Amino acid sequence: MKRGFLNGSKVKKNPLYEPPPANDTAKEAIHDQKAPQATLDDGKLPYGKVENRGERAISSKHRLNFEGSWSAGAPKDYEVSKVAYTEIDPTMFATNPDQVVVTTIPRTYLDKPFDPDGHSVWIVLGPTKAKVVGRPGYLKGLPKPSGPPAYEVKTVPNMGMGIFATRDIAVGELVFAERPLLVAPLDLSPMAGKSAIKLRDKYTPDEFKQILMLECEKHLDFALAVMPPENRQAYLALANDHKEDGSGPLLGILRTNGYMIKNLFDGPNVDEWQSNVYTGITNVGSRINHSCKPNIAHKFDLDSFGFSFIAKRDIPSGEQLCYSYCPVEQSAADRKADLARYGFACTCPSCANPTPESDKLRTECRPKILAAAVAVSRGVANKAVFEALVDLKKQMVEEGLEATDSYHKLLKIIFTVCVMLGMTDEKSTYLKEMKKYGLY
Repeated sequence: MKRGFLNGSKVKKNPLYEPPPANDTAKEAIHDQKAPQATLDDGKLPYGKVENRGERAISSKHRLNFEGSWSAGAPKDYEVSKVAYTEIDPTMFATNPDQVVVTTIPRTYLDKPFDPDGHSVWIVLGPTKAKVVGRPGYLKGLPKPSGPPAYEVKTVPNMGMGIFATRDIAVGELVFAERPLLVAPLDLSPMAGKSAIKLRDKYTPDEFKQILMLECEKHLDFALAVMPPENRQAYLALANDHKEDGSGPLLGILRTNGYMIKNLFDGPNVDEWQSNVYTGITNVGSRINHSCKPNIAHKFDLDSFGFSFIAKRDIPSGEQLCYSYCPVEQSAADRKADLARYGFACTCPSCANPTPESDKLRTECRPKILAAAVAVSRGVANKAVFEALVDLKKQMVEEGLEATDSYHKLLKIIFTVCVMLGMTDEKSTYLKEMKKYGLY
């Protein structure tokens, strides 16, 4: 699986559209439009080749038994900072807002997990750990899929490893759940405040980004040192598409495979850049490959500290489970540009043979749905509106977009129109489909 980490504002964010006039639905579009855009000097980490400024290696009493040197672009005169890590009893937590804790969820003894659901190594600020560990529902077990196992992991030509359905999977079905191998801050580097300002003044923007990656590698080196051997092996076996941009081997894996955890964040709220959220690496889930016609989604549950992977449409036996690494509601050219950082070209039909019709549908479906939601909320509903929305629904299904939030919103709008027009049979049909998607 290949997925981005710290790669800029477009990753796992909605594309920007002109918002319709105000109401609750329109406010969502307005919020999207205010999302800050990345610039060359905003700390966004690079991808591609960088100048080799010499071999570097992290030196630590926790050094693991693998190659610790890589071609880093950090300046030769820069020395890795000496941050004091605090590894404390996982049942306890620190209150210092600046204290970095490397801990395990749940508690382990002698590197042997006693919990049948496994455990995670977590790089976290003390107060954030307290926020999770102190939850009334913490720590519950992972949800269990119903029925026989539904997937298998196997090699995919030109994709490395992938996950395939071993039986028919219904939309909304839990395919599997797992605790992540590692959870870390999206902004992993300890560089902040005056120290960061001094470094920015001394070095070029590119050199500063390489320094950040060097510092990130140091964090990850310590985290993997306290990881159980089987989890460490699973982490190191994951794909790394960041071997030439100055990333260390551990950071490269994290950047390639990280799932953003939007409901786990430092402080009282998620900031507008989403820089205070966390990212997670999983054993099975991190092998899910990309498609612009996704069929699976994930969510992170704080109480079980685990990921659940859920079918977003009916998946027939033998089909590969796929997740989109970029916003799918954009043109083929824009998707290709977004995916360039992962080192592969998408071969789904909409990318392999893009058409003006496909691009038009993908770029216009979301603003059309938002506009329709505003109109319907104002009482605009007639047979022509219903037919236009049904036609849009048909086009989205043919394009493979029924796993998107926009499609789910469209179903709700069509159902509302049916209620407003007294279309009893149609209302029953769309209510049934909404229940199928867990929307009612």
